[in-house]
Amino acid sequence: HQWSCYYHDLVVFNRDKRTQWLRLLKEYGCKHARLHGSQGLYMWLYRHDYKWLMKINRRYEHPIIYEDRRVDWPKRD
Repeated sequence: HQWSCYYHDLVVFNRDKRTQWLRLLKEYGCKHARLHGSQGLYMWLYRHDYKWLMKINRRYEHPIIYEDRRVDWPKRD
């Protein structure tokens, strides 16, 4: 009985952490959520709920688009 109460509390605690992280992801995106004062939350999920964290972060990744700023000098001249 004591074990089931502990497990229930852990599940609820974990669900709250997931909810907090999802709210931050929706507002800031993955990188900025980590940098927006939520390093502790990120590290807790990383250590205790790694598979879920990686799965959900992939959904909110923004692709990095590099702009090619090289000049084609023969074409320009």
